[in-house]
Amino acid sequence: MKKTLTLCAFALGASSAFAQLSTDRIHKFIPVTSQEFGILPGQSNLSPELHTNDIDSIAFDVDSQTFTVYGGFSFAQDREKKATYNLELLKGFELTYLMPGYMPSTCLDMQRTGNNAIRLMWRPVDDAAGYQIRYRITANEIDWTDSEKMVGDTIVGAGDSDLLIEHLEYNTTYSFAIRTLSPKGENFHSEWSTRINFGLPQWNYLSIVTYPRYIVPTVVSLVSSGVGCVTLKLNTLFDESLYSADEIAEIRSHFELNGNRFVVDKLKLRNSLTGEVKYLPVTASDLEVGEITLTDLDEGALYSVAAYNSNIRWECDAVYNSISFRSKIDSLTPIVVSSADIGTVLSEYMANDAHAENQVFYLEGGKTYTIFSNVEMSKGFTLATRPEDYAVGKRAKVGFANLSNMMLGSLSQSGNSQSPENIDPIVFDGIDFSAPAAQNYGSGSVTSNYFINSLASANPFTLQALEIRNCTFQGFIRGFVRGKGNNHVILKVKVDGNLFYNCGYYDARGQGYAWFAGPGNVTNNMFNNFEFTNNTIYDSPRSNLVTDNNKNLNWSEDTKWNIRIENNTFINFSTRSIDRHLISMRYIPGGSYMSVQRNLFVLAAEDNDTRNLYFSGADIRLVNGSGKFSFDVKDNYSVGCRDKHLANNGIFTNSSVAFSASKNSFGAFANNNNGTADDLVVKVGATPLMATDLFTNPNPPYTSHNPTSCNALDHIAPDNIMEALRYKQTPEVLNHEIYKLSIGDQRWKK
Repeated sequence: MKKTLTLCAFALGASSAFAQLSTDRIHKFIPVTSQEFGILPGQSNLSPELHTNDIDSIAFDVDSQTFTVYGGFSFAQDREKKATYNLELLKGFELTYLMPGYMPSTCLDMQRTGNNAIRLMWRPVDDAAGYQIRYRITANEIDWTDSEKMVGDTIVGAGDSDLLIEHLEYNTTYSFAIRTLSPKGENFHSEWSTRINFGLPQWNYLSIVTYPRYIVPTVVSLVSSGVGCVTLKLNTLFDESLYSADEIAEIRSHFELNGNRFVVDKLKLRNSLTGEVKYLPVTASDLEVGEITLTDLDEGALYSVAAYNSNIRWECDAVYNSISFRSKIDSLTPIVVSSADIGTVLSEYMANDAHAENQVFYLEGGKTYTIFSNVEMSKGFTLATRPEDYAVGKRAKVGFANLSNMMLGSLSQSGNSQSPENIDPIVFDGIDFSAPAAQNYGSGSVTSNYFINSLASANPFTLQALEIRNCTFQGFIRGFVRGKGNNHVILKVKVDGNLFYNCGYYDARGQGYAWFAGPGNVTNNMFNNFEFTNNTIYDSPRSNLVTDNNKNLNWSEDTKWNIRIENNTFINFSTRSIDRHLISMRYIPGGSYMSVQRNLFVLAAEDNDTRNLYFSGADIRLVNGSGKFSFDVKDNYSVGCRDKHLANNGIFTNSSVAFSASKNSFGAFANNNNGTADDLVVKVGATPLMATDLFTNPNPPYTSHNPTSCNALDHIAPDNIMEALRYKQTPEVLNHEIYKLSIGDQRWKK
């Protein structure tokens, strides 16, 4: 394979510096056809001392057929290497050089000079008429000839070798390019160059992320969005009680105040689809009322809006906080998805700002779809089996290939890097999900996949609701829903009527992340309104059902948990070790509420199966803030497989991990209990049942469980689980409290 060196008189670079050169600029020598001579970045193929990533320029003497290589140019130190090589040494290369009169490219370097300012630097080119520098908001290579996509375009003189660029947007990715201008005019200018070193690979372009902005008060927030309209809350009061002394000083140094009110006279509104920016007036009446409604918005469009002070000179400092919203559309026709690549369908929907939020995607019952790569969920949508198929028992199947995940949030986008996103409900309904390539710890090589993970670096967002209904899940090993990052808020989680089996385990002790794992920071509340109802989890080891990472945090007064865990059936829930609590919420925000009612806890194993069957209830230690906390924990029942399980609370490993325990559990908070102490006891009924008395075939089929020698089959579910968990229709079952009081997941009664 031939390699190419692109050469130009006295200032030459490796071929990657001259991308897509037109043929009229190039003179080609006859290729050298003898043995190939390879030059790779970082290797000393030119000489023991000179590496190709040291090369800055190469001069070629046509008469003597020799090259002079100039290398080592650096802004950090002034050094120069020269070496002369004859043509014979470079066998295997097709040799080219730039025709006289055309300007060669140069390369860029930069220094930060502030949070949102940089100094660009470049090496001067002989006989240049000047230099043109362009930059735009992006993290990718782009067409630098398209001037409309640029946010900056500057021409400097031939004697300049640096440019100070100030007042960039904070916390935003910028890319930069330069071209050398020829005195002979446009057709002789160099190509655009984005390289910081000609010896580095082609994808190495100059890109930076500006530093985050100083603390910004929240002035504008979303009340509601409608069809072609939005209502916003305006709060200009500077409430110093919300900030530390340092934060107060910082805010006062950057924002204009009129008494104790921030000065706001406009709203900056940007249509993300068209790029149009409007500055809308804010009147004294608007500020007094504290609300403003904007109309005549494009239906279904994504907007960002920020309060604005025209008295501040620089745009980046004139805005207060920014939020994103989508105006509603009058109606959306559901889309029946024909492509089996549902992941691409969803990703294209998320990426296309012209496609309105709240789209319903129906999958054909009985058909298998695939998600090949992560899907960033930045819009509300519904993914469901087509209703007419679901009604006759035909369900769509979705497989996660390549261990991909659904991802909450999206990475910063152009012009919208600091705007919290408002996301309408995300709904999954009536689908069988699986991860066929997943491997649990017993396989010898464990996979780290989830159903829903979060992008820690995603834009701040508020998700109105996450609803998962009537689905089945297999093969999700490390976690199920995991929260990460700051200011990622889920207002409601509703998980109802689902079946989880053949999931986990991530390590020998059955850990990984909880089924619903909060990140444990004060800006991210997954449990604001959390419902886990009418579900069954079969023998799928995971550290907890719910946890907020057990961090003792200074929750704000308006942060509360409202958690309902009701009418579920838990079979062999996290039995591998003693400290895998169903509920692990050690430090509770004041004013919170929990309901744990009518659940059925099951421990099942064959008589010859000696596996550990640990089960722990709750880990609750402290109520923060107001100290107020209330709960209803009652009407929970159990069935087991060993003699100790036949007594009230016998399902627990020991009394110290029961709901009624007097330390680190509900029993320690008697004054917060809406019921009685006896309600906390998990009952077995007047006539206790074994698991095999209640269910058709509940026991794990793999009976050679050995905790010191893990096996992939350790927690495998019975074949045909939908039949295996059906209740037996015996008098003992039909007359038992579990049946008569509708305890647990009721699908198994049918």
